[in-house]
Amino acid sequence: MGKSLKIIIVDDNRHLCKMLHDYLQVQEDLSIVGVAYDGLEAMELLQTQEPDLIILDLIMPNLDGLGVLEYLNARTTMTRPKVIMVTAFDQESLTHQALTLGVDYFILKPFDLDTLSKRIRSLMQDTASTQTQYSSSAFQRVTTEGSEHNLISEVTNVMHQIGIPAHVKGY
Repeated sequence: MGKSLKIIIVDDNRHLCKMLHDYLQVQEDLSIVGVAYDGLEAMELLQTQEPDLIILDLIMPNLDGLGVLEYLNARTTMTRPKVIMVTAFDQESLTHQALTLGVDYFILKPFDLDTLSKRIRSLMQDTASTQTQYSSSAFQRVTTEGSEHNLISEVTNVMHQIGIPAHVKGY
């Protein structure tokens, strides 16, 4: 992958943050650029760092994961990072809300660290391949593959890149 992926970890469980930090930091293609223990600290970090990915807890003090997602969607000056939402609760209404705010992947606690690192690489690989395909015509890609789902994904990715919040899509 060339350069290492910049990651921010946001979770109020300090033990989990340390475990994630220690596990991910030793991997050559991953770099932890910040750790926050609540949503407000995460917002401060996001003002100084430009991560490729955020590992974000849903339920936290001061500002929850949904609030951080809303902040990310409101920013227009930086590229929007991918978001892996970590949660101990499988609550459908919160999950749906997080998805409409642009979460890229959900993982339930407790989770396997190897599985998480595979998901990180898979997400970032999808991003890299999508970005290289923007250099050719997006329409050409859609007609070649002939899939309506790909068109929706392409439109969603472009809207995210130009800073339009996910809930504005209208579907």
